[in-house]
Amino acid sequence: MSEFERSDVAFDIMDGIPDPASDPMLASAGKPQLREIEETEESFRDKELSYYGIADVESLDDVVRTQRIRDAAECTVLRVMHCTTLTSMKGIAAFVHLRELNLSSNSLLSMSALFEMGSLRLEVLNLSCNKLTQLHSLSPFWSTLRKLVLSHNRLTSLTPLSIPLPGQPVLEHIDLNDNFIGDLDSVRCL
Repeated sequence: MSEFERSDVAFDIMDGIPDPASDPMLASAGKPQLREIEETEESFRDKELSYYGIADVESLDDVVRTQRIRDAAECTVLRVMHCTTLTSMKGIAAFVHLRELNLSSNSLLSMSALFEMGSLRLEVLNLSCNKLTQLHSLSPFWSTLRKLVLSHNRLTSLTPLSIPLPGQPVLEHIDLNDNFIGDLDSVRCL
């Protein structure tokens, strides 16, 4: 049997190789059998819908219609990116269980439809590379939002982030790069 040495530790290359007689997977006439993998709630937690570069859609209603989405209410992760004609979040109400929303690299002009839905428990919100000029209050998501990406927009003020909200924020990451923000004092509370 060969031995290899690494630093001052020696090991046998046959260590860790299972004995066919003791492993039912190897002992069954040379044919491997599938072992059941324990499924947990975590493994089926996300139902993701991702779309890239859909033409001729102006709102999320259009995305639902053109992509024939029937189970929007079950979706927990929604990514609709690089749709240059997507200017509105109208239709977001169909996605009631979203935890992650990525609408980056579109032409969104407003976030208002998103913030009218107070029942969402968003953890990740990525609205980077759009045409947003105004930030809305994060109060509907304050207790769950961990990551906020608003880079490469046209934001000039972060005042809604300075409004004290009840409870502790869980925000771990905020990206505001490449905007037109002149005063960062409003985010000192974060």
